[in-house]
Amino acid sequence: MKKAYEWYLEPLDSFTNDVIARRLITRNGDSEDDRALRMIDTESKVHSVWAVDHPFVAQIQKSKRSFSQPLRFNVFNRRGSYGPLRLWQLALKKKKSALKAPRRPLPVRR
Repeated sequence: MKKAYEWYLEPLDSFTNDVIARRLITRNGDSEDDRALRMIDTESKVHSVWAVDHPFVAQIQKSKRSFSQPLRFNVFNRRGSYGPLRLWQLALKKKKSALKAPRRPLPVRR
């Protein structure tokens, strides 16, 4: 059975908060579901988060550097509808660029 996850974005500054709010309104219309929530994480800390789906998280991550200033946010998820938020660790990892060794010329056969 596939486990369902709920996804949340925590803006770390007012610019990021405005961008997320505007994108949610554009995407979903003016809906009651687009409210900021206050939720507790696994360490009992309170966070102000937006409830979103995973495609929205991916979209925001791809466009985080396309604004006048970079978007700053944390990504949280939780399994099911209950329980504490967990910081999504994959959002913090940077992609490793494949370092290629310089190509050596092939030896000349005689």
